[in-house]
Amino acid sequence: MKKNRALFNEARAKQMIETLVYQGIRYFCIAPGSRSTPLTLAVSEHPLAKTFVHFDERGLGFHALGYVKGGNHLAAIIVTSGTAVGNLLPAVMEASQDHIPLVLLTADRPPELRQCGANQTCDQIKIFQNYIRFQVDVPCPSSETKAPFIDTTIATALSYALSHPKGPVHLNCMFQEPFFSDLPIETSPLFTSTSPSFSYEFTPGDKNLSLHQIESLVDDLSRYEKGIIIVGAMPHHFSIDALFALSRLLQWPLFPDILSPLSSYKETEGMISYFDLILKAGSFNEDFTIDAILQFGNRFVSKKLLELLEIVKPKSYTLVTEHHVGVDPTHLTTHRIVTNPWKLIQELIAYLPGRSFSSWLDAWKEMNRLTATALTSFFQEYKSLTEASFFYTLSSSSLEGRALFLGNSLPIRCADMFFKTHKKLGPIFGNRGLSGIDGNISTAMGLSRGAQKPLIAVLGDLTFLHDLTALAQIKKENFSVLLIILNNDGGGIFSFLPIEKKKKAFSRFFSTPHGLDLKKSASFFKLNYQLIETLDEIETAIDAFNVKPKMIEIKIKQQESVILQKKLISHLKEVLASIPFFISERSNLKSPK
Repeated sequence: MKKNRALFNEARAKQMIETLVYQGIRYFCIAPGSRSTPLTLAVSEHPLAKTFVHFDERGLGFHALGYVKGGNHLAAIIVTSGTAVGNLLPAVMEASQDHIPLVLLTADRPPELRQCGANQTCDQIKIFQNYIRFQVDVPCPSSETKAPFIDTTIATALSYALSHPKGPVHLNCMFQEPFFSDLPIETSPLFTSTSPSFSYEFTPGDKNLSLHQIESLVDDLSRYEKGIIIVGAMPHHFSIDALFALSRLLQWPLFPDILSPLSSYKETEGMISYFDLILKAGSFNEDFTIDAILQFGNRFVSKKLLELLEIVKPKSYTLVTEHHVGVDPTHLTTHRIVTNPWKLIQELIAYLPGRSFSSWLDAWKEMNRLTATALTSFFQEYKSLTEASFFYTLSSSSLEGRALFLGNSLPIRCADMFFKTHKKLGPIFGNRGLSGIDGNISTAMGLSRGAQKPLIAVLGDLTFLHDLTALAQIKKENFSVLLIILNNDGGGIFSFLPIEKKKKAFSRFFSTPHGLDLKKSASFFKLNYQLIETLDEIETAIDAFNVKPKMIEIKIKQQESVILQKKLISHLKEVLASIPFFISERSNLKSPK
């Protein structure tokens, strides 16, 4: 009987892996474990399977997430039972919110070992239920289970994973001991074949708008002169020329989020790269208004833009995404369109009549030009190392052929304000589904492998420390990743928030200085290390980065960073005060009556 169990386990696992490979999954992320042995062995023996092994399941999940995001490929995660499953939750939550398809294969005890105190056993059924698109408790392998059940179940799971909104799916796989046999499975009379029946293939399609719907949208957009086009995170596999054509036809400025495809290209006509800084510095008069918004893609990083929209309350707000999930924290959307954004842009270009000239767009372009000039002169005078000066300097570095990953908290916010590339790069990535600081190093490694190009990851020191175990893999697997750690000795972002005024609680509960020597972590994991102490060293260090993994540390004083940014905003206020109609030092923007 036990021999039969072992053969059943092996056959089931081989069938599952073969079916996953047939459905397009070639990359398997595996954490060592006993109960998952059948699945791990099946992957190890499959000629088309590629593997990544990591002992930390939390990092493993984020690595898989990065791989899928970086290359638009699929990936499966294999872990054993118990807390190994629970450690996947942060990555599953991020994948769910960021619409990243993952396949979770978690091993579990059979029914007779559940709810009885058996070791390493917990309730794994629906453990991710709020964050996955599909889940199934796969029964123990036996002669009663028909082979097509596995094929169609996996194919169904993948159809959910790849349908909008995309996201993770969970197959909880029960196995009884023993997990494998010494006998060749092909000689077993229990199964004549482990190949999938291939009876189920899923073909996704796009939602298309009717001609009447397109014409109605064109009429609405054409009604307003004072509009803006917000470009959030979108697929990077399309030409962005259509966006510039749309901006010209509407005579509306383009506001590119740092994770949008526009941020990977040098500034072009109509693109207001410094919109966030302009909004921070500008005190707009009561006549200023934004009548219409056209937003493509997911939510944006800029908090200042969000605050502005809540004040001006546009008459028309059209939001276009590939999925139906809400991306409307201001609750101002008037038109919600679920379709392929790039296809809709092409259709709008074909039907929009166009405007010849708009003082509205011209004013935004002038503000952007003045801001760019002001930044150049400002950073020529102030040479101290801060997050702002780092990202401004990084903009001039040689980044062609390299991807960029921005850690959460302060780095991505500063990049949104100050990083404006002068050459094509990218893409630019971030984990903005839930904006957590966990798993960022692991994500960067997965991105590099998925995108198949060198990657520069800019992280804060707490973000770096949060995923320190990932360094065990970065050199072992020879990932082409350059880690740049902006070390401000704690949570530097809180220095820019109102809580900074609560001096008594600020340091211990928010800033949380650690005082650690990060160089020792590089030494411990045998990672090449460099300390950068001046802005002039940044470009040289970036140029020198090749395929070899490396860590760069930049030490930053929190208070110096805060003071410099205040000086900069004050300087921009003076520069932008020359713009008539929009900017007024004597009045603040008010809600329209």
